[in-house]
Amino acid sequence: MLSRDRRLSSGMLQEMHQSDDVRVTRSSFFVVRRAGAESAPTRFAVIVSAKIAKTAVERNRIKRRVHGVLEDLLPRIADGSRVALYAKAAVRDTAHAAIRDDLETALSNTGVLHT
Repeated sequence: MLSRDRRLSSGMLQEMHQSDDVRVTRSSFFVVRRAGAESAPTRFAVIVSAKIAKTAVERNRIKRRVHGVLEDLLPRIADGSRVALYAKAAVRDTAHAAIRDDLETALSNTGVLHT
């Protein structure tokens, strides 16, 4: 689980959606929305809809897997962004390494991850 200072609150997520300064990147497993620059650490939200995973257990399992990958990538992540990761259905039965590769590519394309 990401630390509290790295998680995006629901209020911040709503502000992000209303912002005009949002960059959207699509990958095989995620839709990544990145908003504005600030001096605080980069914050993340992982959203898995009920359309993707019917049960809460399955949605939470997907979120835990993505949070685990994000924790591994934190040393390479630039400060100052708000990032929302929307999971696609393909992420359900995907190996950890494939999720990591896809997330690295998506975050690099949005300018959040240092290569």
